[in-house]
Amino acid sequence: MREDAQNRRSSKHRSVYVIDDLARRDEVLEHWLLAQPRQRFVTSRRGGEEHTRHTVFEYAEELSGPAHLHYTGLPLTVVKDPFAGPSLALIARYEYDVFGNVTAREVAAAALDGVSTRRETLTYDANGMFPESMTSADDHEVELSFDQALGALLVSRC
Repeated sequence: MREDAQNRRSSKHRSVYVIDDLARRDEVLEHWLLAQPRQRFVTSRRGGEEHTRHTVFEYAEELSGPAHLHYTGLPLTVVKDPFAGPSLALIARYEYDVFGNVTAREVAAAALDGVSTRRETLTYDANGMFPESMTSADDHEVELSFDQALGALLVSRC
C-alpha cells in the first residue's frame, strides 16, 4: 500500500489517505480509479492533545455490488471510526440509481434515543437530473420542483 499524505499548513489538522497499490488492480487496469481512497486518517490537535479519526471506504466492486456501479468511485459503505467500538463507530450505506444518484442512505450508530439505524431516501425525475422528493429518517417527506433549464429550485413542499 502507498500512503499519500495531504498536509495542510496548519499544526491543527493533518489528513492521510491510504490508496490501493497499482499491482492490486493489474487485472482491471482499464477501470482503475486514481486516488480512490480505501482509508482516511484525520489527525487534529487541540489543547496539546492529538486525536485521530479513521474512515474506511468500501466500493461496489469489493462488495459484489450492482454491476453499473463498479469502478465509478461511488462508495457503497463508509465506516467512520471502525475500531473505536460500537458506541463510537458510524456506518453509512448508500444505494444509487443507474445515473449514480444517491437514492437511499442508511446510517447505523449508537444513539441516545435508542434508534441505531436511520434511513433517508430520494427519488429523481425520469432523466435522473433533479430530485423530486426526499424522505428523512423521521419519515418527513419533502416534494421538490426544479426549473429544468436553469436547475434552480422552484418549489419545496413539506
